[in-house]
Amino acid sequence: MLEPQGFYDALEAYGLPSTISDLDRSSQENVPYCVKTAYGFTEPFVVNGVTKQGGSLSPLKCTLTTSLAKHWISDLIRDQAGHITVMSHNARLAQPHTPADHLSQPICMVEAMDDTLLMTSSMPTMLHAARHADRFQATYGWETEWRKSMFYAYRTPEFPAPTPVNQTVDIPSVNFENPSSMETLLHPVPVTTQNTVFLRVPINRPDLHFLHLQDLVSNFTFPLLSRPLPVTALRRILSQCLVSKIRPLLNFQTVSSKHAATLDQQIAHKVHSYLGMPFHFRTSILTASIDDWGLGFSSISRINDSLSVAGLQRDLNHHILSFRNMAQISLADWTCSHNKCRSPLTLPNQSRSFSRLHRYLPAAWIHAFTILQQTDTSLLSTDLSYILLGSVSLQHLNNLLPTDHRLPTRLVSNLRRYGFSFLSQLGQWNLDPTSFLPLTFCPFHFTFSPAQALITRDWPTVSLWLSSLPSSLSSLSYPDITLLLPRPLRQYLAEHVVLALSQFSSAFPHQAPRHLFSSDASHVNRGNSSTVIFAVIANGNAFSASLNTFGPRATILQGEAYGIVATSLLAREHQARRLYASTTVYTDHLNSVRLINNANASTSTSLTSHPARSLYRWILDIRSSTSPSNAPVPAATPPSLEHIPVPVPTFTMDPFTPYSPSNGFIECNIMTHIDQALSRNVSTAPSCIVSRLLYDANSPPQYPYSRALSSYSATIQLYSRSNQLDSAYTLSTRLGTLHQPWCRFNCQCFETSHHLFTACPRFAEFRNTATQALRAAVSTTFETFQLDPANLPEVMTIIANLFADSSCWPTARSFYYLGVIPPIQLPTGDILQHLTEVQRHRLHQRLTDDCHVTAIRLAARIWGIVRRTFSPFSTSSRPTKSISLPHHLSHIVSSSHRLTIAYI
Repeated sequence: MLEPQGFYDALEAYGLPSTISDLDRSSQENVPYCVKTAYGFTEPFVVNGVTKQGGSLSPLKCTLTTSLAKHWISDLIRDQAGHITVMSHNARLAQPHTPADHLSQPICMVEAMDDTLLMTSSMPTMLHAARHADRFQATYGWETEWRKSMFYAYRTPEFPAPTPVNQTVDIPSVNFENPSSMETLLHPVPVTTQNTVFLRVPINRPDLHFLHLQDLVSNFTFPLLSRPLPVTALRRILSQCLVSKIRPLLNFQTVSSKHAATLDQQIAHKVHSYLGMPFHFRTSILTASIDDWGLGFSSISRINDSLSVAGLQRDLNHHILSFRNMAQISLADWTCSHNKCRSPLTLPNQSRSFSRLHRYLPAAWIHAFTILQQTDTSLLSTDLSYILLGSVSLQHLNNLLPTDHRLPTRLVSNLRRYGFSFLSQLGQWNLDPTSFLPLTFCPFHFTFSPAQALITRDWPTVSLWLSSLPSSLSSLSYPDITLLLPRPLRQYLAEHVVLALSQFSSAFPHQAPRHLFSSDASHVNRGNSSTVIFAVIANGNAFSASLNTFGPRATILQGEAYGIVATSLLAREHQARRLYASTTVYTDHLNSVRLINNANASTSTSLTSHPARSLYRWILDIRSSTSPSNAPVPAATPPSLEHIPVPVPTFTMDPFTPYSPSNGFIECNIMTHIDQALSRNVSTAPSCIVSRLLYDANSPPQYPYSRALSSYSATIQLYSRSNQLDSAYTLSTRLGTLHQPWCRFNCQCFETSHHLFTACPRFAEFRNTATQALRAAVSTTFETFQLDPANLPEVMTIIANLFADSSCWPTARSFYYLGVIPPIQLPTGDILQHLTEVQRHRLHQRLTDDCHVTAIRLAARIWGIVRRTFSPFSTSSRPTKSISLPHHLSHIVSSSHRLTIAYI
């Protein structure tokens, strides 16, 4: 049990107010507790000075207390041999390339929850640190579980690999009853040289981690009930009972794409075995989203890929400095030691692979690099100002340039030999006075001694190379050359652009008072494209601008936030001129008002995952230099809009931000972006479909596939889209002469799935009934929108011929049983003039939903009859035998009836 004094000592060590300790003591004095048993609650008993396990304060107290152990042990072994300090390879060689090579991170202890790792490079220092760590734990009520402890040794002369099976090492500890005594106890701890296990996860060993995940899938079973569960229930059970266990384990350590695909196949096999169909469906259709011809089951493969990229982004932007330093040191080594100074995360080379560097790089990072390649996504550094400051080595800069612009390697080595290692030692940039972008590079004037004959000879070549640097800056600063500028300077330029827009843009007419500061945003659809526009009214002036520079995925949230940015800048400008004593910024975006006015909004972690965090950081910075308040008002969109683009706030983005050429900078959830990009790379369309572009593009309804209580139609869609229905033709093709391909309903043609669903006379009545039901549903929809079906003959023709081969289908073949429908074109004349654009979209969606639901239900009904008729377990195909009851049991039934027993 953790002693409360540890928490109080941590508060004192960190300089926190003593009133926190007083409040905690008062909250833990004479606290009554009752134990809940099978027979009810026990009598209350009083507890003093104990925090309830699992309470909200328990993790905080544990973290603060154990953090003292890390600082104490670090101070004890800092000057001892064996203390580990992590730095880049170039830093150890005293040849730094970039500012990241100046980072160093001392490491002595890593802890999380109940696991602790002590790390040193010498045996005496390790034993010394272990005894003091045990002493710290015993002092505050913890006792080490030595039976679960392990000693890891790597590349040490004391424990050469492989170690004997039963080899142990004696680790010193203290007397738990008296931790301050000089008594030392020894505990044998097993030694291993294989891999480190932390939080029950083998570190950087995805192959071993896969075996654990495979066991979870193999041991999972669906519940046994009196009747089979629908596929929608199977989807929910897998998500809540299996994927919920696998996902956090993948968050700790991802596995390879091959292993993740194996897990998906094993889960799909369990679903197939439960459904009881003869042929296995395609796993990609099971895990694809409902909008992509799938059933929306969770995909371990896509979760694994998304988590790897999200983990890489989290490490590089971590809010804890130690983690961020370790990630940037690892990236510096990856860049300069293994990729010739080119960032592997910027435009990932499609032909490059780092799979053999698992000893030098985290396996999750190597996997994330592969996913970035597949999705054409980069993880860009948003601060390249060290290039303009000259804090980049000549060797690093030379490797970044195109081949025809590089200096010879010999010449770069000569410069370093004579003390010229960095760009700042050779000259400085000449900047444009308006944009502050570099125009030319001006070398310093040097006078070399006769002893420096080599550099005197090569100096003209170096000068020519320096003068050509400005022409290569665009390639060094992909995709925005302003990334070369320091963040404060970029913010200064962006704010002046916004202020200039307010001064030189043509204002739309309004009647707002001069002291009003307000903003609003709109999402405008123009044909196949859409634009987010914001408008600002400030001090009698009004203007609008667009977010075209944000890419095609600009959101209304970003428009509202940018409007507040512009309004706040104008309010600060007028307040600085002392035109008004105080100002209030009005907006109809209530979430922005709450976030900005929140006192904790400026903390480093509050905006970590916000999809518009760069804009809100900008707003908070503006507010820190002035004091405008924010208030909500009703929306008021301006009558006319201009499409003036505004700068992207890269100066407030994360140090490493995802970027896609098609989408621009990505601040939304990177896992969603990766999942969608990977889904587009997987083909889930049935093989008989030429192109999905030929059919209606509306998404199918979600209910039949995700929430329906009886979802046999979804099951049939799973197998029909996979071309795995056991028709007679399929059985004959796959099983040979044991089955004939002719229709089993006495048709003179092959029994294919298409024949059964569209042409077989046995089901003509069902198709006619479905057509009538669909016609009634569509008529109801038309009545809702005040339309006469007689005025839409094209739509009614599609309804009448939906379940048969006809010219209304793009290829004259009906594929309704695959969940697709022909394109439904609504008229553009006066018939729909009373409907708004939104209502027309809803009408189109209602029509496609009616067609889709009716089609898949008809397909399920037809195939259900086929299965009941020809299944080996159907009643009509079972051998029967009639027997008569004995004489003494004849009274059970009359003499005119016989008892029939079916043998299964």
